[in-house]
Amino acid sequence: MKTIQGEKYIWHLPSEHTDALALSAGYNLSFPIVQTLFSRGFSTRESIDNFLFSSLQKDVAHPALLKDAQKAVDRILYAIQHKEKILISGDYDVDGITSSALMMLCLAPLGAQVNFFLPHRVHDGYGLSKKTVQRAGQNNYKVIITVDNGITAFEPAEIAKELGIDLIITDHHRPHLRVPDAFAIVNPHQHDCPYPYKKFAGVGVSFKLLSLLYEKLHLPLPSKAYELLLLGTIADVVPLTGENRFWVRQGLQYVNATESASLKMLKLNGKVTKETISSTDVGFFLTPQINALGRLEDPRQGVQFLIGSDGAQIESVGRVLLELNQARKAIEKTIFDSIVQQIESGVIDIENDYCIISSSNKWPPGVIGLVASRLVAAYGKPALLFHITQDGIAKGSCRSIAAFNMFDALSELNHLLLSFGGHSMAAGLSLDKNKLPEFKLQLEQLMKTRITPIDLKQKIVVDAVLQLSDLNK
Repeated sequence: MKTIQGEKYIWHLPSEHTDALALSAGYNLSFPIVQTLFSRGFSTRESIDNFLFSSLQKDVAHPALLKDAQKAVDRILYAIQHKEKILISGDYDVDGITSSALMMLCLAPLGAQVNFFLPHRVHDGYGLSKKTVQRAGQNNYKVIITVDNGITAFEPAEIAKELGIDLIITDHHRPHLRVPDAFAIVNPHQHDCPYPYKKFAGVGVSFKLLSLLYEKLHLPLPSKAYELLLLGTIADVVPLTGENRFWVRQGLQYVNATESASLKMLKLNGKVTKETISSTDVGFFLTPQINALGRLEDPRQGVQFLIGSDGAQIESVGRVLLELNQARKAIEKTIFDSIVQQIESGVIDIENDYCIISSSNKWPPGVIGLVASRLVAAYGKPALLFHITQDGIAKGSCRSIAAFNMFDALSELNHLLLSFGGHSMAAGLSLDKNKLPEFKLQLEQLMKTRITPIDLKQKIVVDAVLQLSDLNK
């Protein structure tokens, strides 16, 4: 790959592929499009076919291959048949809200005695808490199903067992070296899970479990399930490859043929007037509105908005979503500008530091992850931002670069942390605020052993070169 050093960016130019011209003619695709496929690793007819033409038979494995899925389905059916109370414990982002909505949508029609709980980001924190399990026990719940969380819920799992509650964890975040002592854990990232595709969002894991449940009952899933799967998958920015690609394509076909009341409201708020929407429209204009609920307000309204049938309530929540999303944008800009000021004044040494770390007790915890993403895009370095709580805990969101696995780094620095979880490129963590300087020092030292200064240079990767004559309307 050829590179050119620009004033700000290193430009990676594409290699010339001699086979691309023949494939371009064979697929009736423009030459730059085939060059782009080659640059992204699709360099044979077989790999291009697999990418362009997804199918149920080729891309979708049977849900029973997911470790513990059958065990979880059997327990859910037992709970339904014996009128046991089931609690869905979700998360406050779009993935968690759509996962919770999906569980409610699919379990309620089966006669399940089911309710859901989404934590408030400030008051409750992330994931299944000990308090939630204890309250579930007091209210005679016999089954708790986590969606988009739970793989690090060690203490809550112990309490659930003591209280006689069967905990079913469905999650897509990477497990630590051990997993909670739960009744069943459905997560394709478990080392002994044979499911071939690993890159689901949380809503994808929930969808697979519910698919197995409905298959066992010889029933079709509610069609609205495909809309919820679409929204959560795109919003969580998981790779649109393999099975994800198949289901997103199915979801787009569904929502472009059948417009639900909630989707209509999201399109109206987002000023999306196109007849046929794309994954880009969903990711940039529709789902950020749902995200704003969990970032600034009570995310439970999001579930009611997505699966409710009351038109007036959907319209009312829709107006709230629009206002909250506008407020979120303003807060996000204020935080970003304040960190840029720290960089320009030298408080943050952008030239020598390997990562950007900053904290404040004034930043809403729900927005700092978005700001961290903007900082990575602007400066090309991992960014970790912390909300300082009243009791002196630094709760952080971090975003990384492709060259540095943040999850592995946090695993090595676990002795300084109270908790952490996530993926290689995005993670959450908490620690005592007094340990922040030591954490920064050790993270910087770790980064210097793993990546080079070149890795921290901002880059533009060019997939293909096109001429003006290659373009049409």
